[in-house]
Amino acid sequence: MAYNVGDLTISIRKRIKDPSFDSSLILDYIQEVNNEVSNHNKMPFMQVDDNDYIAVESIDYDLSNNVETILSVRLVDETTGNFILPYFVPYPAFYDTYSVNTDQQSVTPSFYTLFSDTIIWPGKLDRTYNMYFKYLKRPTVLTDDASVPDVPERFKEIIIKGVLARVEEYRGNFDISAIHQRRYEDLVEDMLVKVNILPNGMSHKARFGQKSKIGW
Repeated sequence: MAYNVGDLTISIRKRIKDPSFDSSLILDYIQEVNNEVSNHNKMPFMQVDDNDYIAVESIDYDLSNNVETILSVRLVDETTGNFILPYFVPYPAFYDTYSVNTDQQSVTPSFYTLFSDTIIWPGKLDRTYNMYFKYLKRPTVLTDDASVPDVPERFKEIIIKGVLARVEEYRGNFDISAIHQRRYEDLVEDMLVKVNILPNGMSHKARFGQKSKIGW
């Protein structure tokens, strides 16, 4: 079977022994679990490397609507090979301290800020740069059976257990839901070890202290 919403729906219906359980509700639950897992801990499978040319005298750069969070930026002068690692300044501090003046002299972009989906430089760029940047992408919007979650196929049991916990809660089987929820949390912790986010043997709950909805 292909790894997609349709495949997951079949597996979940088999587990709950109800082949007619509302597929749209299962889709909603798959989306919830996918978002919940993908939005935490800078998951490697959510990281994207990209690059683009930034023209001389540019004062900003519009990111694609798939960008959730910028992780790093490197600007390379293609004529010399020299590079800059501009640091991030939060938007309020940027405008409290600096004024972006389109008439000012060109600047070397040693820092930047973000507003909405736009990178803003402290002035006109002094030259053309090739910008290499790493970002976290936004979770995929799952719309039908052919949609593929961001959580990799080798971790699909995480999605199944997370959905089962929600399904059983919906059906009023709270004890069974709690069992699936605990297994879901254990599988997430195992995944964090396997993708090298959490050292082996260290409890995610102990490391991060405050417990959230899924024990993070």
